[in-house]
Amino acid sequence: MVEKKISLNQIVSQRGLSKGTIFNHLMKLLETHPGLDLEMYRPEETMIEKVRVSLAKQKGEEVISSKKIYDDLNGELTYDDIRQALIFLHKP
Repeated sequence: MVEKKISLNQIVSQRGLSKGTIFNHLMKLLETHPGLDLEMYRPEETMIEKVRVSLAKQKGEEVISSKKIYDDLNGELTYDDIRQALIFLHKP
């Protein structure tokens, strides 16, 4: 579906999964297919930057905590927003 450039909303609708689940799958796909083009799922740069700044506060921690990012941003972004931004912050 990604290779066919199917939109996120279409994937959600066709697969019956949440956006968060789709974002988790996209992150796993990047691990095995680092060259995969996900640009059509890229959020606004301001969203990525907010997550980047918050994520920097977790430097040295073994596991990234979406809850810490959510709390640090005072709920300004949803968990799905955070997952979506993380895809592009961890892209090889």
